[in-house]
Amino acid sequence: MNRTPARSVMWLALMTSLVLLAACGGAAPGADAPPRPPLRIAAYYWPGQFWIDIAVDKGWFREAGVDVAIVDTNPDYFASIKAFVAGDIDLHVCTLFDTILFNARGANLVGIAITDQSHGADGIGARPGITTVAALAGQRVAVSKGTYTEFMLGVVLARAGRSLTEVVLVDTSAETAGTKLTDGSVDAIVTFEPMLSEAIKAVGGKKLWDSSEIPGISPALLAANQAMVRERPDDFIKVLQVWNRATEYIRQQPGEAYAIVARMNGKTPTEVRAFAALDRTLDLQENLAAFSFANGFESIHGSARVMNQFLIKRQLVSRRLDSEEFLSSDFLKKLR
Repeated sequence: MNRTPARSVMWLALMTSLVLLAACGGAAPGADAPPRPPLRIAAYYWPGQFWIDIAVDKGWFREAGVDVAIVDTNPDYFASIKAFVAGDIDLHVCTLFDTILFNARGANLVGIAITDQSHGADGIGARPGITTVAALAGQRVAVSKGTYTEFMLGVVLARAGRSLTEVVLVDTSAETAGTKLTDGSVDAIVTFEPMLSEAIKAVGGKKLWDSSEIPGISPALLAANQAMVRERPDDFIKVLQVWNRATEYIRQQPGEAYAIVARMNGKTPTEVRAFAALDRTLDLQENLAAFSFANGFESIHGSARVMNQFLIKRQLVSRRLDSEEFLSSDFLKKLR
C-alpha cells in the first residue's frame, strides 16, 4: 500500500513507545496488567483490503478498543506471507491457497472470515501472437511458483486441454512479472491487477483469461495464527466488528469510501472504483453462507479440497488437511 511517510512514522512512533513502555516496567502504577502490543495487520492495495483503509481513516479500530499497527506489504505480497507465518505479522488477508500451503508445511493459521473473491483481478496475459490458453504450450510463462497463481494456471490449462508440464514456468514474483513480459524474457504472465493490464497494454498483447470466468477460484481469508486467536479472542472479535462496519460502509457509501482509499494509496477515485469491480467482497451474511460445505468452488471448504489435491499432485505438500481445522466461522457467528 502506498503509504505516506507521515503515516509510516506515526505507526513507528507507536511501536517505539510500546517497546519503551515495556522496557521501563510495563504497566503504569495501579494497572492490572501491561498493555497488549498492537495487532500488526498487513495491508495491501487490494479491494478485499479497502476496509482497512476505511477503518484507519475513520478511527474505527481505536473506537472499537483495539490497537493496531499497519504493515505495508505492497512491495512483495508473497514475502509478506512468509513474514506472517514467521510471526512478524499478526493478521493478514491471504489467499485460501496460501493458508493451506503453509499449514501443510507446519504453520498453524486459521481463517476467520472471507474478505473477498477475485472476480477478474487475477489473470493471464500474453504477448502479441498468443491468443488462447491452449497456445501457451511450449511458451515461457512467468508465475510465482508454489503459489495460488500457479494453481490458477494449472486449473485454466487443464480446462483448455493442456497441463503445467507443457509450459515453461519462469519463477517470478507477481509484482515483477509484468516487466518480464515487457522486456521479452517471457511470452506470458500470471499476475494480478493493476500489473496485469499495465503489462498487456505495454506490449499490445492479449488477456487470455481472468478469474471472473471461474467464480470462487481464489478466495481471500482474514487469517491469524491459531495461538494468537486463542490468546486474544476479544481483540479478534473487535477486528471483525470493524471489518463488518467498514464493509457495510463501502457498500452503502461507495463514493466516499473510494475517495478515502484513493487518497491513502495515491490513486484516483476512478481507478479505485474500476479495481473494486474486479473483486467481489463478501459481507457477513455471504460469509456465513460461504462457510457451508459444498463441492468444487461452490464453498470455501470445497475450494480447500480442490487446492489441497493440487498441492499433493504437484508434490508441494505431502498430506491432506481437514479444512475444519483451519477455517472457522465461530467469530462471525458472534456478530449476528
